[in-house]
Amino acid sequence: MSGVRVRAGLVALLGVLAIQAASGASAQAFWGPGAQVVSASTVEPANSSTRNAALAAGGRYVVFQTTATNLFPDDLDTPAGWTRQGATFRKDIETGELDYVASGTVTNGGTTVFRGAENPSISADGRFIAFSSAEQLAAGDTNTLGDVYVRDMSLPRTDPGAYRLVSALDGSDMAPSYGSSFSGRGSDVTPGVALSADGNRVVFRTMTTSDLAGPGTGLGNLFVRDLQARTTTLVTRTMAEGAAAGGANSASISADGTTVAWVGINAAAQTTLLNGESRSPTTSFYLWQRVADGPSAPTRRITGSADADDPACDQAALFVYDPGALGPCYGPLDRQESDDQQVTDITNTPSLSADGRTVAFITTANARPLAANPPADLFVTDMSAGVSRKAGTVELTRDTNSDTATGGTIAAKAISGDGRRIAFATQRTNFVLPSPRLVDPPAVSLGPVNVYVLDLPSMSIQRATRSFDGTDYDDPRGDTSSLSISGDGKRIGFVSGSAKLFPGDGNNSTDAFVVTEPPPTERGAAAEPPFDPPVMQPVRALSAGLLKVKTTKRRGAIGVEVVTPGAGILRARARSLMKASDSRAKLRLVARKSLKVTRAGKATLLLRPSARYRKSVRRGHTLSATLEVSFTPVRGSTVSVRRPVVFSP
Repeated sequence: MSGVRVRAGLVALLGVLAIQAASGASAQAFWGPGAQVVSASTVEPANSSTRNAALAAGGRYVVFQTTATNLFPDDLDTPAGWTRQGATFRKDIETGELDYVASGTVTNGGTTVFRGAENPSISADGRFIAFSSAEQLAAGDTNTLGDVYVRDMSLPRTDPGAYRLVSALDGSDMAPSYGSSFSGRGSDVTPGVALSADGNRVVFRTMTTSDLAGPGTGLGNLFVRDLQARTTTLVTRTMAEGAAAGGANSASISADGTTVAWVGINAAAQTTLLNGESRSPTTSFYLWQRVADGPSAPTRRITGSADADDPACDQAALFVYDPGALGPCYGPLDRQESDDQQVTDITNTPSLSADGRTVAFITTANARPLAANPPADLFVTDMSAGVSRKAGTVELTRDTNSDTATGGTIAAKAISGDGRRIAFATQRTNFVLPSPRLVDPPAVSLGPVNVYVLDLPSMSIQRATRSFDGTDYDDPRGDTSSLSISGDGKRIGFVSGSAKLFPGDGNNSTDAFVVTEPPPTERGAAAEPPFDPPVMQPVRALSAGLLKVKTTKRRGAIGVEVVTPGAGILRARARSLMKASDSRAKLRLVARKSLKVTRAGKATLLLRPSARYRKSVRRGHTLSATLEVSFTPVRGSTVSVRRPVVFSP
């Protein structure tokens, strides 16, 4: 009897805490102790696991998917024999109100009736929610496989217009015809990133053959549905005929609905690869397309070891893989972004700013030049027209310390609509140059996954998650996923299995949470700014802000003036792409110089070609090269800047 009373008391306590968490600003958690639980009604938290939570850009609403059975509305009709395995819900953070979106999977006597709502995304104002479900929620859905829907939360769920079919034929409200599907899904969406801010455009992927782009359209194709115009537009197109290319794994759409980014294979049919690059149809790439530019809009690569976007790159020349090479055709990474298969992870779908031009991505490939095997790191790039991949790309996190107490991959990320902040989750406790500086005390142990906020204008990192008592996690279930961030970067949504984010958490399940940045008066004194904070717009200005380099032409040499942030080793080397005896183009080291720097300030190097190339310059020839200037501080890792130079007589 006493055990029953204890359990009842615990449930009551959890209910009170959930009510308090939703009651107003006084109970909100900030970048500090604890977090606000949102997978709860006004009287009790979810009694089972929660996943795929997404925060609206406006910051007021969170949508989440759960297998909980204690959150259903009282007026939800459940036919005899049916068992609902949870549902998708929307939470109003300000009022605490919980609204039912759509049913989870339903079974009858152990047999699945339909695969229910999953993988939700939410519009900026919280009114519209996109998800996939095999429940036939609209008249035009005549097949039995999973389709994609948008729910209008301003209408009762019984209203005929409450659910609109997204995976519909172009110009129609009718569902496509699908082939057989082992997964039971005809079309699906990537959670959290599939819906535009106004709720009108949705990017979705086919999971089997269909007739969405004509009879026999293959699986793995991306489409954008415009609900107002009733158009369904193919995104994954071949360059030659504009036919369905397939190969898409997961995809995101920008808040303004203009741009789609995705993880995909069969890249050679969709985008430019250089002569000599691997054209294997099974290699994964990060791809990007500005769909607002129409059916002729090119599909571009977000990153990689090659840089076809560089106007100085001769695309007819042979591209030679060289992890340490620099030059016009070489990209920001030393190898393919998918070497470790990380990009097939759904959490690593490229994240887009509101206008789609700033992209955050994760890869274990190194930023050139070659560095020692890093864990997966976070990068950001500028996809504006005329910006090459290496000019627009900046590595934002790095940990070259081999001590496992500080290591760990970047597990998930989300970028704010204004492109100024990035939330990310990691076990890592150490960030070294060229990373922005961690201005909070680091976590003590490697075990838990913490959420951090990276502010690009100030190049600083803050930790957003701690236990409710202000200490580090000591719970091995402190895992985070489903990371999302508000449009202004001041609120973060995530899922965690930790029992240490609010007192009395005893459901032994993952829950959805939010943390909110405190007003300046509550944050206390501003943190000391890191050295030389760069301006965020454009992204390519970030790399220049880390190391200031000025070059001047000298007779037969290059003068290099560098502003260094402190003591360390300054190195400069120039490489030139030349034909070898086998007629292949290879990068040759033509000049190098190093200098020990004892303090911050200006340092100067005079870079002359080595003897074999100096003679050629003296005879009147010019020598074009790529200059790399790198600085290795006493503590931390190397930061570098690259630019073209010409040695002349």
